[in-house]
Amino acid sequence: MSTTRKLAFLVGAIAVSTLAAWYRWPDSAHAIGVVKRGGGTARHPVALRGGQDSYVVVPTAPVIPPWRGDARVAVEGEPPMAWELEVSRPVVDLGLRRWPVQDGNRIRGLQPRDRLALWVKLTPPPADPVCGMACGEDAVRHAVAGREECFCSEACWEAIRAEPGRHPPRRVDRGKWALTLRDDASGAPLLTVPIVLGGEEAGHEAPHH
Repeated sequence: MSTTRKLAFLVGAIAVSTLAAWYRWPDSAHAIGVVKRGGGTARHPVALRGGQDSYVVVPTAPVIPPWRGDARVAVEGEPPMAWELEVSRPVVDLGLRRWPVQDGNRIRGLQPRDRLALWVKLTPPPADPVCGMACGEDAVRHAVAGREECFCSEACWEAIRAEPGRHPPRRVDRGKWALTLRDDASGAPLLTVPIVLGGEEAGHEAPHH
């Protein structure tokens, strides 16, 4: 490959990577913390406005010596929150540094001074379409317009039956969870990112860089 083509490829790679870092994904928030023995905490909680079907949280953190090993990622709290994880890698890998290896919800072979960037898609749990309460194990479930909906009580189910179509499907729009990284071998905390959905804390989102 000629020098001109190599230079053009490098400039293009930098431009794409910069654009990917600059772009703010819809309904997303960024959290900054550290991964360390004994547990690090994000600089600010992630505050999300309620009312969306899903959110993207992007925690970034360096690994502080002397800890090294495998980390397990989870979203902890009640009611359980559905989530998906992707460990960020460069759009174009120029081979200038090592990158963490994702294995499902685990990150393998982390070393001191590695830097993590996680993309975590959060999907709030379903809620009663009438009153908005979270659907627990004791929820009443019925088919509405061909789909299963949950209700906190038979009274809310009767309200739907009395006025079909008035109450669209809902998801939980407030609550507190935590995105956690734990040592895969011992379960000891490495990083905790508090997540607040709705409420006064969600008047502004965590800074996004």
